[in-house]
Amino acid sequence: MGRVFALLLAIINSMMSIFGLPYGEQNLILTKNAVLDVETRSDIFCPPSEVWENGAQYPTIISLSHNGENNGTLLCSFEVFDKGETNFKIMKSTDHGEKWELISTVKETADASLSAAWEPCLFELPQALGDFPEGTILLGGISIDDGCKSKTRLSVYASGDCGKTWSEISAVDEAGGTGDGIWEPFFVFDGGYLYCFYSDDSDAVHSQTIVYKKTADGINWSEKTAVVESDNTQDRPGMPVVTKMGNGKYFLCYEFGNGDGYPIYYKVSDSIESWNASDIGKEISTKSQRSIGSSPCCVWIPKGGKNGMLIVSGKYGNKGHNELLVSFDYGKSFRTMINPLPYSDQKGCGYSPSMFYSQEEDMLFYANTVEYKDGLSKIAFARISVSEIGLFC
Repeated sequence: MGRVFALLLAIINSMMSIFGLPYGEQNLILTKNAVLDVETRSDIFCPPSEVWENGAQYPTIISLSHNGENNGTLLCSFEVFDKGETNFKIMKSTDHGEKWELISTVKETADASLSAAWEPCLFELPQALGDFPEGTILLGGISIDDGCKSKTRLSVYASGDCGKTWSEISAVDEAGGTGDGIWEPFFVFDGGYLYCFYSDDSDAVHSQTIVYKKTADGINWSEKTAVVESDNTQDRPGMPVVTKMGNGKYFLCYEFGNGDGYPIYYKVSDSIESWNASDIGKEISTKSQRSIGSSPCCVWIPKGGKNGMLIVSGKYGNKGHNELLVSFDYGKSFRTMINPLPYSDQKGCGYSPSMFYSQEEDMLFYANTVEYKDGLSKIAFARISVSEIGLFC
């Protein structure tokens, strides 16, 4: 029965394309054990023509679940260089992503020589952390000096009013500029500690490593702990993202390379603190040798069979981009899946998307950079529901 169901759905998808619904607007996406229904597509932010570089990039999205009557509110941030000024814009949606509004702009305030510029990461505290109550919104991002010549700072900002106002509360780390800096923060909360995973160029021996620091109060951060550190000192593991799976294990994905391309690798650990840094992990690929590379994201969803569904994204594919990889066995094997927000080969598009699963709303929220106009990229959004088809198998 399952094979018949899968065949019927595949035919439906094909018919949708044949009769005028473009590839990027197909609403039903078939996987092995589940159907993903894209219920909403919208634009979070379209950059004005005055911006420089590539437009809006590097989105980060969350759905609030520890803020009482504000639960279900979506927040999204991203990097955009607007008329020479760098900052992180905070966009909000209260209707599940149908419409978006700008509610605040976050700037570097602790160091007047720096500007908030790159790689924001949003996070909602699931419980109190030091003096910061449950539901506090955190934003981590990289601040740089002019041209990123000599200094990078991984700054942390806090909001107690669901993203309307912000204060800079600490720095996870500081380092040099391009070639010696720190990049790409990602937050995880576990056992009363907030962990920040990030890429580190400041190591005197390695070209780049992945490390983490932790804090019990949001202010004071531990010494760094190595997570991925290759024996080949020219390797550059980076852009770490972590998701906790239904079996209690932690899945870490990251790009890994040394100038010959950056395929996405992964490692799995029983503990958020123990990663065996000398183990460089394994490249993610399917049985047919399809793989993805550069700027990964991953999320585990408790649907899609007894082991749920692990989804991993990347900008490039070795056999064409616009595919996601999905696992139904906690990362032991992968299959391909249609990208619900496809993008062009334009520079900046498809780079470092963000996925967030809301347990309370049973929805997957997905933000990606897609082609806009005049060589610029915009931040696009998809709200996705997931339906089990295991009953048919």
